[in-house]
Amino acid sequence: MERKIFGRVVDLGGSGVRDATVILGTWPQDVRINDSPAVDTVAGGQYVFGPAELSFVDEIDDTEAYRNGGVFALDLWARAIWRGQASAPVELRWTGSLIEFPDLVLLPAATGNISVRRSDGAAAKEAVIEVMLTADEPPVHFHFKGIADGKGRFEFGPVPRRKYSVSVDAVCQSEPPQRALWRTHDLHETLVVTLEEGRTVRGTILTWKGEPAGGYRVAAAGLPTGDPLDVTVQADDEGCFELDGVPRFDAAIAVYRPPPEVQDIDALDDLLEELHGPPLQIFEIPSSDAAPLCLALPAIGMLRIELVDTRGKRPKSGHAFLFHQGHEHTTTSSVVEPHGVVRFRNAPYDTPLEIRASIDDAQEGKLEQRFSILASGEELTLRVSGAGTVILKLRDSDTELRVRDCQARFGQLHTLARAEGWSSELRGWTAPGYYPSLEVEAAGYRKKVIEGIHVHDDAPTKIDVELEPE
Repeated sequence: MERKIFGRVVDLGGSGVRDATVILGTWPQDVRINDSPAVDTVAGGQYVFGPAELSFVDEIDDTEAYRNGGVFALDLWARAIWRGQASAPVELRWTGSLIEFPDLVLLPAATGNISVRRSDGAAAKEAVIEVMLTADEPPVHFHFKGIADGKGRFEFGPVPRRKYSVSVDAVCQSEPPQRALWRTHDLHETLVVTLEEGRTVRGTILTWKGEPAGGYRVAAAGLPTGDPLDVTVQADDEGCFELDGVPRFDAAIAVYRPPPEVQDIDALDDLLEELHGPPLQIFEIPSSDAAPLCLALPAIGMLRIELVDTRGKRPKSGHAFLFHQGHEHTTTSSVVEPHGVVRFRNAPYDTPLEIRASIDDAQEGKLEQRFSILASGEELTLRVSGAGTVILKLRDSDTELRVRDCQARFGQLHTLARAEGWSSELRGWTAPGYYPSLEVEAAGYRKKVIEGIHVHDDAPTKIDVELEPE
């Protein structure tokens, strides 16, 4: 199977732009010019990402579904920059075959600036900063991440010049994380983020049997950004720890397993998996500087889950994600095995957890659902609702329809081929409980929005579409 992604970069007049830089990323990972695959356009604005630039697929896809023709897919998005101009990102689903991105249209661009300060006004040097930009009509999303310079400053962009909702997460060694938000902003001002003064928390970690848990790692829970490995401390042989930079209010502590010993180079993968795994437990801590804490860990073990859909069918591929409830930033993922089983090692028992299943099915589309569970040594069976389908037909016409889900993240248009008078099916909406609104357009007709479509998982939803001529 040939692995290649290609397309064109054009100006507002539709002419190809040479020497533009095209950046390709995967959602939800951030698109950064520093470490994302990037290529330059040639004559006519053409660009190509070949196997060399797409090596990240091998790192993410443990199931080898791409190379074996499976249905597991990545969310890819791309943008281009050139001489003070930038394109809005375009998203596609990719299963490893040859694909062509829509034209990336260059627009006048802008850059933004963040200034991170400590509570005493000093620059927060080397603070880790994450920036999210969103805008509506048309919907667009950008995500940047980087390190503040010696003056606590961070510049992001370029992005098309327009008004955005901008959220910023910042974290610095020994300081609590901080979040700031611009509701609507055109990036001409510098956003100043002040990191509040933290406190020191002392305590002791015990096993579920009440014995000292030496060597376990401790960190402030819910860090909005940054690598938790940079802000963890390790308990001593008696289980005692001292953690700096903990927020004074609404604070929690995450406890992780001790790092495993690496005997040879073949064990490095196991080490990295352990270091980046989820916490064993998250403890809410009081806001006052009370006496040293005593944190008792739960029993841990293998969590084995069987996934089935509403018809009793087991999925063959996909991913599942494990969260501590209420803490979005403490998660791990596991590949769905071919017989529908998911396994999470070192799961805390009798602790409120959330499982999010994301299954790619060749016939039913994308299935997604959340489950609240209490893990135990017993196997769990979780039922994922079937994917709904919507079939559209333009009344009294065989004109090709173009449809956009108004609630989709990027809202790209989907062209629907004609098949025996009916358009092909739009698949993948999780049912029940999802009522999408669709924007429909066709050549020679005015656009129309169909509100609140009831999607079923047992039978297609068929809709006759009546459009007004232009």
